[in-house]
Amino acid sequence: MNIHVNTELQRQHEVAKAAHDRLTGQVVSLKKYSAVKAKVANLEDLFRRQAQENVKLRTRNNLLQEQLMEAQGRIISQEQRICALSDLKETPQENRRPIAAICEEILKDFSGTSWDDIVSERRTREVIVPRHLCYLAVCAERTDLPIAQIARAFKRDHSTILHLLKKHGMTRKDTAK
Repeated sequence: MNIHVNTELQRQHEVAKAAHDRLTGQVVSLKKYSAVKAKVANLEDLFRRQAQENVKLRTRNNLLQEQLMEAQGRIISQEQRICALSDLKETPQENRRPIAAICEEILKDFSGTSWDDIVSERRTREVIVPRHLCYLAVCAERTDLPIAQIARAFKRDHSTILHLLKKHGMTRKDTAK
């Protein structure tokens, strides 16, 4: 009978343990369910906020696209006005003498000095004076050309021309007179 009691106790112990495991397992799964439910609620809230933000961004994007189209329209309109004004200018290109022709006229007074001397790197007095006169004459006659372009024609830097004008106390506006 002892053996039978031990086996009966052992069986009851196993049944109680199984019941205990089932009950505690349900509590654990209820905790897990609550945690998952909270995460789902947080994700749904995040999704709602993102959807609202997307609507705001889409509205802002549409507004910016409209503003861009208006700005492009204004630019095109201004460009057309500028083109119309430039067509009205009465400065025909054919009346402008080339730089070389202006310099040839200056060099007539300096025998032995050629265009090659003017654009060379030499800095002797015989070349410097006619070179500077050529710079000044071109600046005075060709006010339509930027100083950088005039300097390139003489194979110089634009600061060379600016220095010459400053040295003689002149500005570009003074040379046009």
